[in-house]
Amino acid sequence: MSIVYLNDAYLPMAEAKISPMDRGFLFGDGIYEVVPSYNGQMIGFVPHIDRMNNGMEAVGIELGWSHQQWKDVCDNLIEKNGSGNLSLYLHVSRGADTKRFHAYP
Repeated sequence: MSIVYLNDAYLPMAEAKISPMDRGFLFGDGIYEVVPSYNGQMIGFVPHIDRMNNGMEAVGIELGWSHQQWKDVCDNLIEKNGSGNLSLYLHVSRGADTKRFHAYP
């Protein structure tokens, strides 16, 4: 069973739910990175997170996580998913709104 991290919680992938009003779902309004992990060790972690943070800044998404916060979540995901050869798909969206409109806040 795969474990994911969503909205500050670790949970089984089958239980992960996003809002149908999430801008990432509706418009692809988000940033993602894929960090490979071999034998439980992330490859190129810092450049991937730098690119993630730069991308979020470029499109005006504020998360404000430090490299250590990213590392803690990624390390926990690796551990919870068996510490083997994994691809960590990191996706941050602008979030959900109460009504659907194209302009972003």
